[in-house]
Amino acid sequence: MHRMFTHVLTIAALATFVAVLSPLPLASQSGAAKGDGAPKGKAPRRPDGKPDFSGVWQSPRMADVTKDTACCKGVPQLPFTAWGKQQWESYDPEKGDYAGSCLPFGLLRSVGGPHPIHIMQDDKYIAMLY
Repeated sequence: MHRMFTHVLTIAALATFVAVLSPLPLASQSGAAKGDGAPKGKAPRRPDGKPDFSGVWQSPRMADVTKDTACCKGVPQLPFTAWGKQQWESYDPEKGDYAGSCLPFGLLRSVGGPHPIHIMQDDKYIAMLY
């Protein structure tokens, strides 16, 4: 009987938790998050007067950097070295791709990828967490 009561109580607590928190993602999707333009007003500043970059930032999605998108102009002819051009042209995801194998994206895929960047800043350092 005690075990059944605990189970029912756990389910009730989870249901309440979900009901209370489910509107939060909807409330956080403001116009700026939808790409309606740059933020308005002055840039936030740290107490020392320097710009405050801390927070969660969404970078523009650039799945293919050679094509124009709504946010960014592509570069049709990428400036490769001979070795880099050979690597680009011989790329075959069938032969192995770390993202396709559920491994973390590399830095360049993270910058133009679909996931936000968390920036942490103090008086001396800035850290970008992908």
